[in-house]
Amino acid sequence: MVHRRLLYDDRLGVGEPLNEVAYGEGLVVRGQHFLIVESPTASARFHRIGSQRLYMHPIVTFSLTDQEYVNYSAAYRQT
Repeated sequence: MVHRRLLYDDRLGVGEPLNEVAYGEGLVVRGQHFLIVESPTASARFHRIGSQRLYMHPIVTFSLTDQEYVNYSAAYRQT
């Protein structure tokens, strides 16, 4: 989605001026581009491995509980 900031209606569909703000400031969109220069076969392999590394990294979480370990481990999966 492209965020636009217009003081007057540009007559492109919404029928009102666009001033999208977050906490009183204009919206800022940031991103990254990754370029793979390979043959089609190799690029598919690199694309899959790269996307898995980028989006499927492990997340470590902790939680406090009042349960005994025996009860907790019986109720929840431990991996």
